[in-house]
Amino acid sequence: MLDGVTIENPERSPSTRKSSRARHVIEANVQLRDTTASHRLPHWHGFVLRSCEIGDDVKILPYVVAEASVIQSKASVGPFSRLRMNADAGESSHIATLWN
Repeated sequence: MLDGVTIENPERSPSTRKSSRARHVIEANVQLRDTTASHRLPHWHGFVLRSCEIGDDVKILPYVVAEASVIQSKASVGPFSRLRMNADAGESSHIATLWN
């Protein structure tokens, strides 16, 4: 894949079309659209990122949708969270639903 990205079960993620800068594993139900990611990320699963910038050591849980947002280093987002356009999840921040 492009730039060292590995997509597991690509037939289940047909709209994944943007690469990252280093080796990652992208699992089913992930969509990366015009998104730039750091080189230190865990496995990705079950979320949609459009035009986002992702920092180092970020934790993104399932059912997260983000558009034109920045998720800074060591931030945690999700599960069941939405970042609207131009949101900035600061370094070491935690964004989640009310019950998390």
